[in-house]
Amino acid sequence: IDFEKLQLGHDFNDVECLSLNEVLLELKGKENELSVEESLNDVLVKTLSYAKRFGHSENKETVKEIKSTLEKFRCEHDDGNPRKLRTTLKQFEISSLANLQLEKSEEAKTLLPSLKVFKDDQLQDLL
Repeated sequence: IDFEKLQLGHDFNDVECLSLNEVLLELKGKENELSVEESLNDVLVKTLSYAKRFGHSENKETVKEIKSTLEKFRCEHDDGNPRKLRTTLKQFEISSLANLQLEKSEEAKTLLPSLKVFKDDQLQDLL
């Protein structure tokens, strides 16, 4: 596992990462679909409780807007090497930035080392 290069292992290749807000909305929807006799299992109840405690928004439109903004982000590398140019955020970075709600690019790059490839001013504009 290498967080600076965002190599998280084969289990995390090509998967969608959800923010806490997305998990909260999904589990609340699932909970509402269940009949009176049914209920979420213990793991899902604990996950729902965690998402309620640490999530920032239960507004579906706000959650969609945050994810959409992060997915649309385009930036250039600081090193200027066109062969290694990565201009968009990866799924893990998108969900992490949505969860952390950071205000400064320096904070983002410290907590998510894979973001160091992006220019500070453009990343700051995103946050």
